[in-house]
Amino acid sequence: TAGTGIDISSTTISVDVSDFMTNGADNRIVTATGTDAMNAESNLTFDGTDLAIAATGKIYLDGGSHTYIHEQADDILEFVVGNDILMKLTEAGSGIEFPQDSHPLKIGAGSDLQLNHNGSNSFVENYTGNLNIINNTDDGDIILKSDDGSGGTTAYLTLDGSAKFVRVPDDSIR
Repeated sequence: TAGTGIDISSTTISVDVSDFMTNGADNRIVTATGTDAMNAESNLTFDGTDLAIAATGKIYLDGGSHTYIHEQADDILEFVVGNDILMKLTEAGSGIEFPQDSHPLKIGAGSDLQLNHNGSNSFVENYTGNLNIINNTDDGDIILKSDDGSGGTTAYLTLDGSAKFVRVPDDSIR
């Protein structure tokens, strides 16, 4: 085996890969560059069909430890930024969650529409043009409801789509 980079002892086979691997260093992915050559890549581009990461694995971004994506439990994907869970995607039930208070969902190029919850109150805020609430159902209504203290919700204002007028319950006019 002299000159081949392969050493054989009675119980061990050692291979010196320095002859066919470039850019060798810790924390790198080894890729084939030909039938007899390898390269240690610091970045990975995968163009196959599947890339599996262990169930407890995290995909860290920017080489840090506080910004990552991971599967928190079966079919629950969390996006963590600065060690705060800012978004959670679930297959069934809750859909998309923004679990932190006072982190608004901002929509539009200038973040002109914002949905926010501060722990006590919720807000829909518009910072440009008109705020339109549209019901595209034929003769559909737009109904504003609130809990009147009875544990259920009561309609306080109805924009009647079929009659084109506003209905207010008789006992709520003051």
